[in-house]
Amino acid sequence: EKTKGLYAFTKEDYSLGIADVYNKGLFMTTADELDPNWRQHELLNEQLDFDAIQKEWFGDNAAGYSNEEMSTAASSPIPGVVVIDNLLDQRTLSLIRELL
Repeated sequence: EKTKGLYAFTKEDYSLGIADVYNKGLFMTTADELDPNWRQHELLNEQLDFDAIQKEWFGDNAAGYSNEEMSTAASSPIPGVVVIDNLLDQRTLSLIRELL
């Protein structure tokens, strides 16, 4: 059997219970264990202008752009396509990074 360089488990390995632990997280935590108050805080960045984001999604070319920005093809909004930087609140992002 080809294993592409990986160890090929035998029937004995399986009978000893390797399938119960191999390639599985042995320690997992939850956001509640890391920060019991995480639900009391905003998950999304409150600095974002969600009205402008929605307008851009629907193709309102004036949404949040100056005339100079509108003149460049790279920053012209395309209806149905929106790039959102810093979507998550910094606290939320830090918590996710800890979980991963």
